[in-house]
Amino acid sequence: DDSDGMSASLPYTGIFFTGVGFTAFLFHAWILRRSARKIEHDRGRYDTVWNAMLADERALKEIKELCHVISRISKYRPAQLRQFNHKKIVDPMVQYGQRKTAPFLNRALSWVSTSRQEQFRRAVTVNLHDPVSCLDQLFSQAAGMDLILRSKVQEWASNSRGCFPLKVRNGQDERYATPTFARWEDIKSDPHLRHSVKWGQIKGLDRSIEKLLRSYGGDVSLLLDICRQCIVFDDIRDISKCVSLIGEDPDVAVARVKNRFDPDVSSHSTAGYRHVVLNLRVRSDMSKTLALETHVCEVQLLLKPFAELKDEAHHGRYIGFRNARGE
Repeated sequence: DDSDGMSASLPYTGIFFTGVGFTAFLFHAWILRRSARKIEHDRGRYDTVWNAMLADERALKEIKELCHVISRISKYRPAQLRQFNHKKIVDPMVQYGQRKTAPFLNRALSWVSTSRQEQFRRAVTVNLHDPVSCLDQLFSQAAGMDLILRSKVQEWASNSRGCFPLKVRNGQDERYATPTFARWEDIKSDPHLRHSVKWGQIKGLDRSIEKLLRSYGGDVSLLLDICRQCIVFDDIRDISKCVSLIGEDPDVAVARVKNRFDPDVSSHSTAGYRHVVLNLRVRSDMSKTLALETHVCEVQLLLKPFAELKDEAHHGRYIGFRNARGE
């Protein structure tokens, strides 16, 4: 009887798929252990720096103050932590002024001052019901925001003793070269140094697609770090100063802050690396004019002892570690 044969095969089918699932679980666990072993040496070096800071009473006090400063500006709203399109208030000169059926409005609106018309054109805001769904659009926005964000980090670094990484010298292997840094106050007055700054680059397309498919289920609006920059500091106190400047900047809306200098954050989840990551929108006149004020950027605030240990080879191992974790 066919029905008896089918019912007899069902237990074997279940056993087969259970075995496949268990094998996949073991393979994933093996990949995680393997990636963790690759970064174990790096994590040990970072932990040595971190443990020395925790043992220093002054440094520990500065860490606690940083946590306090971040708690004041951190207003994490998950529903808004996406890339959204902008919503523009319709300019009445455009909406009505060109209509032949309403000539009286043409005369009335002609009295509106030029500055008022410009306010209408710049009256833009985030449309929380219209997330970005096109990767090309997101990269176009990031390209437009790149110089705007670069100008902002220069301003913040200038007022908080911030530094920027420099390009490696000719003949050095970039993968293993020890990073070097210079303060913005020194860079802006030295033409040679200005051309030597290693500014953050637009996130690579391959890495963006990889992250999009692996971590975000294809949701383009969740990519928040395509446009990014970093500032490096000598001590935690200067990081606190910079965080305060960003939080008080009228042109900036902070969407989220990740504080990996929080003692409660385990080094196992960050491979030992410690920094502050801010996701923010720049709402300056320029970004509004270009309709880019809705684009979420990333700014990393690094501590020099950690940044000096981070070379290209380590970064490659860290990316492998995050890939294994599906991040």
